[in-house]
Amino acid sequence: MLAGLQGAILLIAAKRQGAIASAMAQHDYETDVRAAAQIEMLMNMNAEQLKLLQELRDMRDRP
Repeated sequence: MLAGLQGAILLIAAKRQGAIASAMAQHDYETDVRAAAQIEMLMNMNAEQLKLLQELRDMRDRP
């Protein structure tokens, strides 16, 4: 009887661990998606700044 009870408790614990791991994986994925979007935004801002800097240099170097 004890073994049956322990088996049931172990199954419940395993299910809970699986649910926790699944939730953590989903959170990691969502974090990665947000980070990728932020990196893309920063890369676009950086490209725009480089473009503006080049325009300023061109204006400075014109006779």
